[in-house]
Amino acid sequence: MPGFANEVLGNRVVSGKALKKAPVKTVKAGDLEVKPEITTLTVIAAKFGGMIQHHGDAGDSTYWLCYLVPGKEAVAITFASGEIGGDEHAVTVISIENSAASSIEGCSAAPAGLTGLDFGIPGLGSKLGAITRALGREKPDTANRLKYNSTTASADEGSKLQTLTYRLQNDVATGVAFTQASTD
Repeated sequence: MPGFANEVLGNRVVSGKALKKAPVKTVKAGDLEVKPEITTLTVIAAKFGGMIQHHGDAGDSTYWLCYLVPGKEAVAITFASGEIGGDEHAVTVISIENSAASSIEGCSAAPAGLTGLDFGIPGLGSKLGAITRALGREKPDTANRLKYNSTTASADEGSKLQTLTYRLQNDVATGVAFTQASTD
């Protein structure tokens, strides 16, 4: 699985600022509304094409779709589902990152309708000040990452943990990754 999504899924990013409410409700991928833990990889593949990739087994099993948007600097968009995504492979990880590579093994060329992601908060290319104004003051860690998390609970949905991680270079977001996991 491509870089930043793999880092976040593998929990190699340090903890950060706790938020009182979930920062992301849906993610817009072109005209497709991706709802975490509801929208499946099959739905995304039907909309944008691509081949669902798989690696590992049991608790380490991960399924994903990756798209590469060409440009002056390529952009990699990844949708992934771990064990929590169930047999239907509901999306639990969504990331977007600048990529120096013009091709990434397993990534499909992004169709014209998929040029980026809208998380409803500052995204790829956002400056550090815009991120901290929207989500709260936080300093990047030693690897130039910002991490925000929230745990919410409701009688209808149980407990929901969201993490939002930014990778920064020169105080500009070069990667944004989102994860969500719920318990009943």
